[in-house]
Amino acid sequence: MAFADLQTDWSLLSQLLRLAQSDGWTIAFGNDRVVVSNRRTQHSVVALPASLIAHARGAGWRVVRRPMRFELRHPAVRQWVEVSLTAD
Repeated sequence: MAFADLQTDWSLLSQLLRLAQSDGWTIAFGNDRVVVSNRRTQHSVVALPASLIAHARGAGWRVVRRPMRFELRHPAVRQWVEVSLTAD
């Protein structure tokens, strides 16, 4: 049995990432995930992604709260998006 080749809806992912960038979030790409973080966390200020999370939920992304991060997943997007609330 083989899994279907999962395709990504690039317009859906791109729309989310453009919104994140316009709100001041930094985008980094990893293995099967995209990490979104904020420069202000380096100065001990936690930036909450309220507008990003609201947009994601409205666009059908499933939002899961984890310690110091959010995970965003969408059935049409192969990569998952991690919104980090800490500076790495």
